Amino acid sequence: MPTPTGTYSWCMRRKTEDKSRLSSLSIAGVYIGAVIGAGFASGQEIWRFFGLHGAGGFVGLALSGFLFAFFALAILCAGKLLQARSHLEVVNAIGGPMWGALMDGFITICLPVSLTVMLAGAGAGLAEQYGIPSFVGSTAMALATALTVLMGIQGVVVAISLLAPLFVSLIMIVSVQAMRPGSVDWPWAMASSMPRLSWLFSSLAYVTYNLILSASVLAPVGALAPTRAIIGGSLLGGLGLGLGAAAVNIAVLSQGPAVISCDVPMLLVAEKMLPTVPWIFMVLLLIEIYTTAVAGLYGFAARLAPEDRGAFMRIVLVTTLFSLIAARVGFSRLVAVVYSAMGYVGAVFLAALTRWFWKTLRAGQWKEPPDM
Repeated sequence: MPTPTGTYSWCMRRKTEDKSRLSSLSIAGVYIGAVIGAGFASGQEIWRFFGLHGAGGFVGLALSGFLFAFFALAILCAGKLLQARSHLEVVNAIGGPMWGALMDGFITICLPVSLTVMLAGAGAGLAEQYGIPSFVGSTAMALATALTVLMGIQGVVVAISLLAPLFVSLIMIVSVQAMRPGSVDWPWAMASSMPRLSWLFSSLAYVTYNLILSASVLAPVGALAPTRAIIGGSLLGGLGLGLGAAAVNIAVLSQGPAVISCDVPMLLVAEKMLPTVPWIFMVLLLIEIYTTAVAGLYGFAARLAPEDRGAFMRIVLVTTLFSLIAARVGFSRLVAVVYSAMGYVGAVFLAALTRWFWKTLRAGQWKEPPDM
């Protein structure tokens, strides 16, 4: 058996002490960072899932915030109860031998694919905005991601939990400044031609495809966290995601019908504001890409090897290299294929998780948590 060395050894020896360091704020930050992706800062996914539904879209946003909080609580509690090292223990517990194996296989495959999508997005964004060769932007993001993951779960928690609040603050500032009174009336007429409960299905679809990959990070975080921090972090995470999405939705709608033909609606928002705002928008986009890339790479490496083994480092480096090469395929093509499949598997995962969580609560296993 390899001897633990470096950061990996330190993380394992300090596992008990680190519980006290995982506060509600840090868990919420990790959660927000793991969920948000390149589509969030661009405004495209918020527009498609919620903006098109007019007033119903805001109801859907409120429901999404609640569901984000609930499912985070369920995943974190599962990670704590099962002392999960990766998502494997959770999917096996909630899905059984057959469905657990299928969900594990799909999530494990999607994690490096998600990393590839994020690296492609970083290259595409910098190339489009500043003319930097896409491979340079992708390589820089790949290096930052790999170095963070090599620091282990504590490095991942610190990096993501520090950046996520910054992201939410910036997106709120940009969105509030972009709002114009009376400019969000136009989508109501468009929404009237849709099925009455279409916003409900959009909300459910948005949550399912965004949560499937965050389980790979939330499960091991739950294993280290005190119960009070798990509850608080879930609530704050759901609130932050809901408010951030609502702010983006209002900002996008404030730009009028021109947003319909815009690939990056938030860039349209930024162009109508101060000259410095497009730069702030790019910072937002890179923060989102970085936190999602870190979550994907860590989840994949932790699934294949404990982080106190030399194999963990090799997996991180090899996976980063292959994802960097695959990122040359292009951002838009990758997004179209990956995220549509994630929604279907995410629905199965969350249904099984809800059933397992309800049975666990009924069995009384959380009546007296040891660290409350």
